[in-house]
Amino acid sequence: MQLPESITFTWVQDTEPPAISCAPDYITVAADAGETYATNVTVPTPTTSDNCGGTIMLTWTSSDAAQGSGTGPFPVTNTFQTGTTTLTWTATDDCNNESTCPFSVTVTANDPPDITCAAGVTQSADAGLCSAVVNPTEPTVNAGDPVTWSWEMTGAVIDNGTGPIDNYTFPVGTTTITWTATNVSGTDECTQTITIEDNEAPAFITPGPFDLCVINIISAIYDGQPEPAADIVPEFPYQGNPRRPDWYLVAAGSTELDLSGINDNCCDEEDIEISWTITFDPLTGQTPLTGTGQPSVGTPLQLWGTPANVEVNHTITYNVTDCNGNAATPVSRNILIRPRPEVIKN
Repeated sequence: MQLPESITFTWVQDTEPPAISCAPDYITVAADAGETYATNVTVPTPTTSDNCGGTIMLTWTSSDAAQGSGTGPFPVTNTFQTGTTTLTWTATDDCNNESTCPFSVTVTANDPPDITCAAGVTQSADAGLCSAVVNPTEPTVNAGDPVTWSWEMTGAVIDNGTGPIDNYTFPVGTTTITWTATNVSGTDECTQTITIEDNEAPAFITPGPFDLCVINIISAIYDGQPEPAADIVPEFPYQGNPRRPDWYLVAAGSTELDLSGINDNCCDEEDIEISWTITFDPLTGQTPLTGTGQPSVGTPLQLWGTPANVEVNHTITYNVTDCNGNAATPVSRNILIRPRPEVIKN
């Protein structure tokens, strides 16, 4: 018999992974009485098949580090903690082809929730703002864990949501947070308050100090009185005073004494209170002058001098308070009034 000159062999390689099914892919069980875990939980073994037959090896890995991993059916002696544990099953055929499927075990609490809210928070608004960022602390779960959270805000904030709140911007005022914890056995509520205070004083720019001269006289005549009463009489007397005007006049509507740059972290300018006091030099014999609002509101104002040929120094003090009662440090400015040279009749 004559043999063929050559023989060709063809190798067939199995690269198809085995089929694996974890359906259903979860179970839910109640925790043991009075405990936060469940024991003797039966975990169904996945179904498998392979295109080439042979042996299929099953392994599993748990998301709970205490359970670790293993081979074959899941042992019923294992303990599952409250919450959800994920088992990842792996099927491996004789050719080391692999397939996986996940399976979850959820253990629910058998007691209704019992929660205690964290203490309320009171703090100042963030610098330059009328609000503050606060991360409210989630309530403590005394019993009934695991729970799902929902919350509702009333007061300075109207809002609601689920889960943790994390960083949240609270405006000035008091916000009440009602926390609700829920599990399969019921719910529990508690409240927490977040109070943001405006403790920042308003800012402003103060004019002055001032260096002023008494009113100019355009035309005047000698009054004919002997010294020391001799004086001059303006051609147009000021405010009914027949003698020379020994004062500086802040004219009606003049803003030269007014504050500028008024601003506050929480309040509009029209809601900020301004008051002022002018204390006159004792040489003038004048009592203090007070007013509210910008000084221009109360004009005209007479800033007194003296008939003697001397300078006098007055003081204007500004007080500014915002709509939340925060008072800025009072600021005072000097007002120097220079005299007119003394007139002596020779």
